[in-house]
Amino acid sequence: MKKYLTLLFILALLPITASEEDMNHKFTQMQKIEDFNYLYKILKNNYPYFYVNKRVNNTDWLANKNEYILEIKNTKTDKQFYKVMSDILKQLNNGHTKVFSPKYYYGNRGTFEKVGKRWAKVFLNKHSEKMYDYWKQLLNSNKKNGKSNIVSNNNKLDMVTKVITTSDNTEVPYIKIPRFYGFNKKEIKHLKDFLIESKRYNNLIIDIRGNGGGSDDYYMKYIVPPLLSKTTTVDYKILYRGGKYTLPFLYCRGGKKWLKPINKLKPINDYPKETLKEFKYFYNSRYTIEPDTKTGFKGKLYVLVDNKVFSSADGFAAFVKYSKIGTLVGSKTGGDGIGMDPCVVALPNSGLIVSFPIGCGLNPDGKINFEDKITPNIQIKNSKNALNKTLDIINKL
Repeated sequence: MKKYLTLLFILALLPITASEEDMNHKFTQMQKIEDFNYLYKILKNNYPYFYVNKRVNNTDWLANKNEYILEIKNTKTDKQFYKVMSDILKQLNNGHTKVFSPKYYYGNRGTFEKVGKRWAKVFLNKHSEKMYDYWKQLLNSNKKNGKSNIVSNNNKLDMVTKVITTSDNTEVPYIKIPRFYGFNKKEIKHLKDFLIESKRYNNLIIDIRGNGGGSDDYYMKYIVPPLLSKTTTVDYKILYRGGKYTLPFLYCRGGKKWLKPINKLKPINDYPKETLKEFKYFYNSRYTIEPDTKTGFKGKLYVLVDNKVFSSADGFAAFVKYSKIGTLVGSKTGGDGIGMDPCVVALPNSGLIVSFPIGCGLNPDGKINFEDKITPNIQIKNSKNALNKTLDIINKL
């Protein structure tokens, strides 16, 4: 599986000078363009946010095809090709759409084995396995023996739990959760114990500012259940382009019967103007969370948010707002938190794996979650002041 030219390994281990970099290429210009065209076709028929990108960023990604091909033609090395492909995808302005770096690839093998068979089939294909060894050497990434490099540690990213005393001597439990991944069992237990202990207080603050997401399971299993007294549900709708490439991913999750024809979505005027033109199917998605204790939190829950709250963290913010179990304080989130795991595609020549959103999640009011985001119940100009604002609110109760 790992038979490469010795010269490539030697060059990857040596300091790269300009002349050496010129020699450092494995893929022909034709192969690079083939990879881009392969991805372009898949995105054209499956990616859900082209119209959003036009409206929000004034970028017509599909119309820029020739420009992107020219950029790829001008790459002289594989490193340059990797960077240009990454930059091209960044112009879609979506955090779920990206080229997987070797670090991410090796650090998330275990995760993608569990997401679903279709995801695992793409992520663990033999060609990409070989090519990522090459990309690792070329980009000087560190392989962690195939295990996840997402680990809990004692740096600034760790969960913070404490009780804050306000100016009028009110005690308020506070939790800072900077990500929805990577915490070990001991920390998860600490979180649950802290949430249960918080029930004896009249207020609770959960701070997810800066949280870029991870897994919906984190809030659905570990944060919300200890706070509930009864089963709580929020309903959303998710639109799907229904392209040939993504249908097997959708079938992998729910079979063929759970998708409904888009013309059954009514009243259509409540939904994005491109709905009938761009999407073939929709799904009524129900997020239901059961309590895991008999007595839930009876006080006031405040969740602090900002524009960095993305993906599953945005999903948590949406659940809090639309279930009305708490109050959001801060600035609009980053969105894209309603829906399923991003789709993955392996490029045929380079073996690089690219992810992109598979569906267009809608807020309960029919607006696109990625475009409209989640607006806090209490919106302030500078989200850095969200904690002080919340403490002021509590003081005045």
